[in-house]
Amino acid sequence: MERIKSLSPRPILLVLAVITVVTVGADVALYREAARHEAYYREKLEPIQQKIARQNKRCTEAKKRAEEFRKAPVATPPWSAKLVCLAETKPVGAALESLRLQNKRIILKGAAMDELSPRQWQERLERSTYFKSVGISKINRKKGRVEFELELDVTR
Repeated sequence: MERIKSLSPRPILLVLAVITVVTVGADVALYREAARHEAYYREKLEPIQQKIARQNKRCTEAKKRAEEFRKAPVATPPWSAKLVCLAETKPVGAALESLRLQNKRIILKGAAMDELSPRQWQERLERSTYFKSVGISKINRKKGRVEFELELDVTR
C-alpha cells in the first residue's frame, strides 16, 4: 500500500496524455481514410452504380411490357406476320412499289415483267390464313412491264 501512495500523479497523467494523443491520431487517420474512400466512391463508383440502376429499371420495364404483351389476347395475327407473308409469297418476277392501309384493306402496288406474276401472287395470298380476300383491282401493261394493284382484306 505504501508503494501505491508513493506514485506521483505525473507518470499517470503522462500515460493518459500519450493514450489520448494516440487515440486522437488514430481517429484523424481513420477519418481521412474514410473521407478518401467516400471521395473515391463519389468519383468512380457512384456513376457506375447509377448506370446499373438505370439499366436494371429499363430491364424491369421491358419485362413488364413483354409479360403484358404475352398476356394480351391476340385477335388477329400481328402485322409483322402479315408482312412476312407478303414477302414470302411474292413471285420472283414481281416487285413491290408501295403499300398502304385503307379501311382495313392493304392496297399493294407493284410491277412485273409479265401478267402471270400478279396472278400467282394473288393465288398464293389467297391460300394464306392472314387475309379474308385477295383481289387484283388494276392491271395495266406499260412500256414492257405490267403495273398492278392487289387489294387484301385484313379483317381476319
